[in-house]
Amino acid sequence: MGSCNLPPPVRKFIRNTTNKTFLAKDGTWTTDLDSAMEFQSDNEARRTRDTCNLKDCELYYCVGEKPSSYDFVLPLARLR
Repeated sequence: MGSCNLPPPVRKFIRNTTNKTFLAKDGTWTTDLDSAMEFQSDNEARRTRDTCNLKDCELYYCVGEKPSSYDFVLPLARLR
């Protein structure tokens, strides 16, 4: 039986667009991804943005366990 090559996990975080820090589990901002709040879905991140009234932030997708050149971001702006 052959081995199964699963794709790496994609982890989701809220990142400040100005200083590139991540929203931490305690509500502060951090540069440490391990201390950052991880979101299970885009909608969960949007709800947190709205609840915490966050400004200047984006949804950061970390492909794998650690940041890499495969990571990407999407705007997390409010819809009007």
